[in-house]
Amino acid sequence: DAIHNGTTNPFSVDGCGGGQNVPKDCAGGDGGPGILQFHVSDLDTDIIPPGGTLTQNIGGAVMPPPLGYNPVTGQWDHQMLPEFGRISGSQSNWVPLGGVAVEGGTSTLDTFDFIFGGTDPVTGEVNSTNGVVDALAPILTSVDSIESPDPTTGLPKIDPENSRAIIIDAADLGAGNDIFLSNITLLERFVLSVSGQGIPISSASYQSIDPDSAGAATIRLQVSNDSPTIPLAGVVTVIPRYFGISTNGVMDSLPASSKVTVEFQATELSSLGGPDESAIKPAPGIWTSDITTFNNDGNNPQIQFFRFRVRFDIGVNSELSANTPRPKLDFLTVPFVF
Repeated sequence: DAIHNGTTNPFSVDGCGGGQNVPKDCAGGDGGPGILQFHVSDLDTDIIPPGGTLTQNIGGAVMPPPLGYNPVTGQWDHQMLPEFGRISGSQSNWVPLGGVAVEGGTSTLDTFDFIFGGTDPVTGEVNSTNGVVDALAPILTSVDSIESPDPTTGLPKIDPENSRAIIIDAADLGAGNDIFLSNITLLERFVLSVSGQGIPISSASYQSIDPDSAGAATIRLQVSNDSPTIPLAGVVTVIPRYFGISTNGVMDSLPASSKVTVEFQATELSSLGGPDESAIKPAPGIWTSDITTFNNDGNNPQIQFFRFRVRFDIGVNSELSANTPRPKLDFLTVPFVF
């Protein structure tokens, strides 16, 4: 701490060992004051000494000048940047599958399949075009539009009780996607697209008989109150999304200067009931960019755990700076069919 008498202010010009930019008797010696960090938006305008003005810059209160402060100009020429590198990553814990390969009512093991998409199966890189994550093929496309619904069922339609929900005919679900009727909540975080406007689905429900739609089986999809409102015209599509990438709060934004890679491992049950580290697939220390390779594994029914890792490279063909975009992973989900 600076040593001073009861009335001396180290920011003042007089009474503290001379004017600014010269050693001050009461400002402590080298190493004496310790280290102070200021986290502000603008060093030139957001740091004002007690009772002072912008011209009495805090850099003039200590000697030697603080790191980055120019005592001649009285300005901060440099500022410390948060420490981050070009490459970073994160790895999940082992996720137990809960014995999904066991047939109900028996002890017989059966095969099951992982479902995932949106990355290159060879490299694991998130597919993107011109800074936007590529959309997958829709699993549902309505035959009719909201403004011209089916004359018999009246679908698709905005829920008359909630303008942020839409009701669509379950028959519009594409072939091979019955899993989503068996577990309708899998549609959560998928994208509801109407007239080209994509909105994340916050909740989904399935009704096998809807008396208001001529007995049609229906799917009700709701979006968040924080999302844009559902357009009142257009064909309805549902686009699967197994992960969410955003940059600066913009959904599906992935700048060309960034690359995100997703990889997987799986393993069997150990004798102690946990993941067997000696039976890791594809092999111990090896990761696969295509989780569906486990679907064709000869010991597929023995798989009891899987995990994933995500790696970020934010310096693709560019140099890092304080303004370098930093995409983030909002969520990742891996459904499986058994």
